[in-house]
Amino acid sequence: GAKRGHFLRVSIYLSATDIPRFSKGANVAVRIRMKRMGRKHRPYYRIVAIDSRQPNDGRTLEDLGTFDPMVKNKENRVTLKADRVKYWISVGALPSEKVQAILNRCLKKAEEAAAAPPAPAPAPA
Repeated sequence: GAKRGHFLRVSIYLSATDIPRFSKGANVAVRIRMKRMGRKHRPYYRIVAIDSRQPNDGRTLEDLGTFDPMVKNKENRVTLKADRVKYWISVGALPSEKVQAILNRCLKKAEEAAAAPPAPAPAPA
């Protein structure tokens, strides 16, 4: 029998490919996420399509819009290129949780704004 205090020692050898990666969402190449810009105490975010392996301030594939949480008027906080966001989602890009919340809230408004023709300039008198 085993004496008290003695434990069975087992050596397990795992390669890096055997260890599963635990991350939120699936492992996909392109993510739509926010990239922090601005200065200290004045956050400003770009909504970007970016390779999931890039760091937060890494090289982006495309800028898709902006999010400015400091703007008082909530309707003006988000600007989006709705057609490009839809394109990236259609080719398999996954939005982060925060970006998904923003898209749920603002994508329809951005599409309507893009579809509406610009207001005609007043004719000179």
